[in-house]
Amino acid sequence: MTGALDRALVVAAPDQATEVRSLAAHPAVRGVVWQPRPVAAPLELPRHDTVEEGLADLRPEALCVLTPYRALGRDLERAAEAGVACLCAGPPASIPRSWRALAARHQWTGPLGAAPELGRLRELRGRDAFGEAVYLRWVTGGGRGVLRAWWSVRQQICAAIELLASPPRSLHVMAGGHARALHATATVATESGATAQLVTCPRFVPGPGQVLLLSTGGLLEAAGEPGLRFAEPQGRGELWDSDAAGCAVWLDRFLEDPTQPLEPLSQGAALDRPLLEALRRSRSLGAPQVVPL
Repeated sequence: MTGALDRALVVAAPDQATEVRSLAAHPAVRGVVWQPRPVAAPLELPRHDTVEEGLADLRPEALCVLTPYRALGRDLERAAEAGVACLCAGPPASIPRSWRALAARHQWTGPLGAAPELGRLRELRGRDAFGEAVYLRWVTGGGRGVLRAWWSVRQQICAAIELLASPPRSLHVMAGGHARALHATATVATESGATAQLVTCPRFVPGPGQVLLLSTGGLLEAAGEPGLRFAEPQGRGELWDSDAAGCAVWLDRFLEDPTQPLEPLSQGAALDRPLLEALRRSRSLGAPQVVPL
């Protein structure tokens, strides 16, 4: 489905080749930039060495960034100067003031939140039979590097607060491994008494990974493969499958109307810098860290 914008440039990490292949079928996607290095296997999409080169050669209407990276702030600023709308998987670690002023044409949100499995979880979560949320366990893969672990955990925290339907009371993080292979765990306690354990590993996982949500009325579980199982104490269940890729849904919504926010820029924004700093401290000290809320 082609929306209001019909020329898009994608920025992705080498381990996101599967995601890029799914987006390559989208009629609006015209090229790809790999960060920090290209993939070994060739793809059908034209490849550009840098975002600057892709903007000049392709003259896209939209820039779709699937991964945070060190030069992200600079590239977003260049896109903004060129009048290109940006769909960005994570705010850069430092935001140029001039780019922030143009943020109305950009979206800070991740494809993780657009995964069909999570959409179904939200739908089932709203049923009366679900009751009150008690515990959430979520394991996914953000990819290699501190910035990607940070963004994956950030997406998980925002989605977890929504699924638990209660404001957070405390947040602790623990990071282990080295900079290029970081495992990160966040533990959230909410005002309602529910808790969440959120884990991201250095191997990128398309889709939401494994999600288990326990309530007073039953159990919701989203598997790593497309599909979701809903179990109740009585033993009944239902299976839901979808062949829709989260990234394709994410991009489609944006291209249809880039002025409609997929996630308010303020949501999670106050968490960005403290979370990144806490993950870095935890990795350095080898101990859990409190993230101020």
